[in-house]
Amino acid sequence: MATSDINERVNQSVKKVPAEINEVEDFFRLRDEFSKLPHIPKILPATEDAPSVDFPGQHANVLVSGEESAGRFVMFEVVLEPGFGAPPHHQPNEDEWWFVLEGTLDIMIGNRKATVTAGGSAFAPRGCVHSFMNVGDGPARMLTMNSPAGHERFFEAISKLPEEEGPEARLGLLA
Repeated sequence: MATSDINERVNQSVKKVPAEINEVEDFFRLRDEFSKLPHIPKILPATEDAPSVDFPGQHANVLVSGEESAGRFVMFEVVLEPGFGAPPHHQPNEDEWWFVLEGTLDIMIGNRKATVTAGGSAFAPRGCVHSFMNVGDGPARMLTMNSPAGHERFFEAISKLPEEEGPEARLGLLA
């Protein structure tokens, strides 16, 4: 690919790959479609300009989508309300990284647990059990990256579930 080709695609609109996430196999199909796409260089002047997904206790701005990264990764800015997070779970086919921008999170990865504050980070490779919870008095804000991409579709799927379905029902889509 010529350098000029990629330089011409900065902030190019991308068509969303049609996919519903109802089971883990749906991620494989989605990621296969992502891998056929070109990379789209992106400049995002403000997170408010990013597409977002909301569900109880969490707001996520999609900073780089699977369509833009050709499926290599997805990056979010996530805001968690106090007392919210994710119970212990694992992703069998994706790595996850967090960088705390504001607030205080209790993060468990494998058999280790730590309180992580602004400037701290954590990494959970695929298959590793992990959890996180905002233990502060105010919102916690973090950057999150998952590789390969597809986690944004998980957020979309769980945002459509009835609120009375707890975190376990939501996490069932991942495993």
